[in-house]
Amino acid sequence: MGNLENLLNSKAEVRMPIDSFLREWKKLLGIVIDGLKCNGYEVKELKGMEELVFVYEKITDVGALYRKG
Repeated sequence: MGNLENLLNSKAEVRMPIDSFLREWKKLLGIVIDGLKCNGYEVKELKGMEELVFVYEKITDVGALYRKG
């Protein structure tokens, strides 16, 4: 994987299914949530964190970039 800059720049628009896009973010969102919790933030205390956790939990799997194998 990699070296996709020219391919991406050659297209005016990049499309992908929403669920595929969200799967690519699952691992990173998990890191953010864990970091916030480890630093004492509670879901109810931080504006938007409840929604962040809700969305994170609805994402079914991690994306291709974060799969081992």
